[in-house]
Amino acid sequence: MKTQEHIKNLDNAIIKLLEEYQKNPDKSKSLIPWLNVNIATPRNAISGESYNGVNILSVIFNCYNQNLNSNYAYCLISFIQANELGLTIKKGSKAIPIFNHGTYIKKNEETKEEERKKYFRHYNMFSLEQIENIENHLDLFPNLNFNYDKLKENFIKNSLIESFVFNSQINIEYKLSNKACYIPSKDIIIMPESKQFETVESYYNVLFHEMIHATGSKKRLNRELSQQLQKYAFEELIAEIGAIILCMEFNVTNSINKDSIKYIDSWIKALKDNKNSITISKAFRFSSKASNYLLELNKEKINVKELESV
Repeated sequence: MKTQEHIKNLDNAIIKLLEEYQKNPDKSKSLIPWLNVNIATPRNAISGESYNGVNILSVIFNCYNQNLNSNYAYCLISFIQANELGLTIKKGSKAIPIFNHGTYIKKNEETKEEERKKYFRHYNMFSLEQIENIENHLDLFPNLNFNYDKLKENFIKNSLIESFVFNSQINIEYKLSNKACYIPSKDIIIMPESKQFETVESYYNVLFHEMIHATGSKKRLNRELSQQLQKYAFEELIAEIGAIILCMEFNVTNSINKDSIKYIDSWIKALKDNKNSITISKAFRFSSKASNYLLELNKEKINVKELESV
């Protein structure tokens, strides 16, 4: 199969999930960054290096379609690498495409001059979950770490961000939970404990997302926080964009959030309906206003402390 066909199939997979969500949002599966389902981030099983960009989506959606959900489902290996390690790929397994692009030098036959050409290709990979008896062979992958307790012990919060969170004056309750949320009626954020997250980045991604939601309360920026599906999707888009802005502000790597399907849904609607381009611009405007509100509040608190110390 050609690379562009794989990209088209990935698009169709996303649309398929969107349609599933629209039909039954309460029961649809979601993509979450913390460890209640014990899935490691998409990465190469041999090198241990994480995938990025479109490859994250490719791994997630292909694993979703094949119902691969173990804690090593997102760790990939090639057919040749599996053979070299004496491993057998399960019969009927479908390959997961990993995309690569770059440039190469080629001599022009007419001008005899060297020209830089672009390439875009894919490689067929397989999930470790698609390997026969993989549980007995995990020691073959020293660059992978399935000891989540060790990861949790190494979790170190960022003092600058923690100061920002404190200065926001938003009430946050941390507890063991599979869900992060903002409850408008109580003006409180419910956050899973930090030890439930695989990385510091995923922790702050989720926290920033919920903090942007909290700026919509009546006593802050007074946005409409409706549970009606279309308005809820719009608010989710505001929160996602706002979280990205805060991630950039504090140099935190942005990752796929549990509500990514809803965000993609909003983007697809905007692409299909020109009228929705206004909605997208509004989302960016509201997001900037929300993130700036929190950042300015943080500056005010810092300035007060500086004056008090004089």
